[in-house]
Amino acid sequence: MRTNLHFDLTKFEKIDDIIYFDEPILTHLILNEKDYFLYLVDSTDNSDVFLLFQIEEDLIFEYLTKGKSLREIIEDTNFVNVIEKDFNGNIIDVNIAMPVSLPEDYLPITESFIEFNPIENSYYYEKINDSSGGISGGISLQCPVARRDCNQVLCSQRAGEPGEG
Repeated sequence: MRTNLHFDLTKFEKIDDIIYFDEPILTHLILNEKDYFLYLVDSTDNSDVFLLFQIEEDLIFEYLTKGKSLREIIEDTNFVNVIEKDFNGNIIDVNIAMPVSLPEDYLPITESFIEFNPIENSYYYEKINDSSGGISGGISLQCPVARRDCNQVLCSQRAGEPGEG
């Protein structure tokens, strides 16, 4: 059953792609001064499925500095929007779900941490440097979003490349 809630993702402002592998996997968005993550969880022949959920800014930085896993953040969320979007950008379906009711395949692995190293002009650079006393490490090569070892997860900040936008 399709329950399209007339959802409009174009109203969100894109801050950056946090994880990018051939396409955005995890994107930071803002709407009405509130932060959101848009997380790609599934792809079919005709569409992509995303989780969209509100997140507090301090949790974003906990995730980016390996203080909290993506899975923990999703599981601690009250509800998520499950959005199916075709490859032309049209919303096909939207459902609201509690994280406990999501298919296991929609959740990242338990140890879904990312080593994030933003470039100097990044939205995150100063905030991470201020909170951690410096940045160390590079980009994780273990995919925190899939149940496979992709060995190619690219953060949009890698090697000074800006996020697509």
